[in-house]
Amino acid sequence: WHLGRALPSRDTDGRIVRWYGTSTDIDDHRRINEAMRALQASRQLAADAAGLGTWSWSGADADVGCDSRCREVLGLAGDGPVSGSAFLAAVHSDDRARVEGAMTRALAGPEPNGEYDVEYRLQLPDGTTRWVATKGRAYREHDDDRRRLHGVVLDVTDRKRVEERLRQVERMGSVGRLAGGVAHEVNKKMTAVLGF
Repeated sequence: WHLGRALPSRDTDGRIVRWYGTSTDIDDHRRINEAMRALQASRQLAADAAGLGTWSWSGADADVGCDSRCREVLGLAGDGPVSGSAFLAAVHSDDRARVEGAMTRALAGPEPNGEYDVEYRLQLPDGTTRWVATKGRAYREHDDDRRRLHGVVLDVTDRKRVEERLRQVERMGSVGRLAGGVAHEVNKKMTAVLGF
C-alpha cells in the first residue's frame, strides 16, 4: 500500500505541465491498523460474552467514559456524557467513601499502573439496589502527568443474592446441629432418670 499526494503546476493558460508529489509506503501502517481493529473486535467479543462493560475515569470533575453495557449495568440513561460526580452520586452512600478512596489510591498508585478492584452497591433511579464488581488500572494520558483509570464492570447482584442465601442455609444448619446436640444431651439425662 502506498499513499500518493500531488499538486499540479500550471502554465499561464491553466494547463497542467508538471506534478509535484510524494508517494509514501503505508503498508506497515495499514497492517497495524487492521491488527488493531481485529484486536478491538476480539476484546469486545470477550467483554460481551462475559457480560462486562468497559469504562474510563480521570476524576470526579471529568466525564466518565462508558460503553453501552457499562451504561446498562450502572443504570445510566441515554448516551450523553456522564460526569464523575453524577456517577459517584449513584454509588450507595454506605459504599461511596470506599469507592472514592480506591479510585484515589489507584490514580496515585505506583508506576506504571495503579490497581483498582472494588465491589459496591449502586442506588438506581428506580430505587433498586444493584451490586457491581469493578476492576481497573491507571495509565498516563499522552505526554502529560494526568492519569486515567480504565477498567471493566460486572453486575454481581445475582451472585450476592446466592451468597446471602447460602449464608442463611449455613446458619440454619448450625442451629439444627446445636438443637440436635442439646436434644442428645437432654435425652442422655432422661435415659438415666428413666432407668433409675
